[in-house]
Amino acid sequence: MTQGAPLYSVDGAAAPSGGRAFFVNTDDEKRLRVAYWPGIGRGFALILQGRTEFIEKYYGVISQLRDLGFSVGAVDWRGQGLSTRALEDPRKGFVEDFAEYQKDLDIAMNALREQGAPAADKAPWIMVAHSMGGAIGARALMRQAKKVKKGPDASSPPVKFSAVVYSAPMFRLSGGPMRHLAMRLACRLSGMAGRGRFYVPGVEDETAADLGFEDNVLTSDEDQFNLYARFLDQYPELALGAATWSWLNAALYAMRSLRPTSTPALAILGDDDTVVDNAAARTFLDAIPGGEVLPLPKARHEPFIETPVLREKIWTAVAEFLEKNDL
Repeated sequence: MTQGAPLYSVDGAAAPSGGRAFFVNTDDEKRLRVAYWPGIGRGFALILQGRTEFIEKYYGVISQLRDLGFSVGAVDWRGQGLSTRALEDPRKGFVEDFAEYQKDLDIAMNALREQGAPAADKAPWIMVAHSMGGAIGARALMRQAKKVKKGPDASSPPVKFSAVVYSAPMFRLSGGPMRHLAMRLACRLSGMAGRGRFYVPGVEDETAADLGFEDNVLTSDEDQFNLYARFLDQYPELALGAATWSWLNAALYAMRSLRPTSTPALAILGDDDTVVDNAAARTFLDAIPGGEVLPLPKARHEPFIETPVLREKIWTAVAEFLEKNDL
């Protein structure tokens, strides 16, 4: 059973027309916000957002996908957006296992089918996955390819994806081997000390918007940054701060388990991204038959909210990628 949910707007970013949002319950007593926009029959695009994000941040992406003829769906993962927050401090980014996100994905897919999204045998489904959403999406494609043999997420997703567009996929965090060894060790020690629900030291409850444009790692476009900040200023319930040790531990494990599949893929990589490891993404895409990479000079971690020139390059490449794969 679903119930209506809001879609927020701010000056400069209104919700695309024709959409509707709703809440759907999980079997572990979480409530997810899901949204659906009908298209003109070309197919269905499901947006898998990154950590800290919310549906409203993707209004521009939703509009572009609909211009390409796609119906569009989006979901706020548990712990962010308007979905259920796990801890008393709602700004803590927390999850115990990335398999929980696979559960969210399956529930959202089934709910979207009930709301009117086409069956995969009637119109192709594509995935548009950013950052953490890239790790979640890659795992879902492994499940689809029967490469997950055991665990709570071993079953296939309810609908088959025909292609994926990755944006700054979180296949490996930035930094060298020593930094990654230190992160794994710190996660283990924090777990042993019972500090899994504590913030990883750093910005803690501050958002990227709190830190200001000058030092942001997301975008080189100040107007796009200010638009994102406006949502958080007017609707602070959307905000999420730093990750907890538990989330980081789960993320590191999830990334190490990822394997490429044969699903056609395009990865959009910002040359100035300091959040994720572009080399890991290139290696991953090289192992996919026909895998493509679009490098973006001077782009940071969030290509979809970069400068107009860079966004035009993205959507030209996406259109060509889809046509090349008969989608």
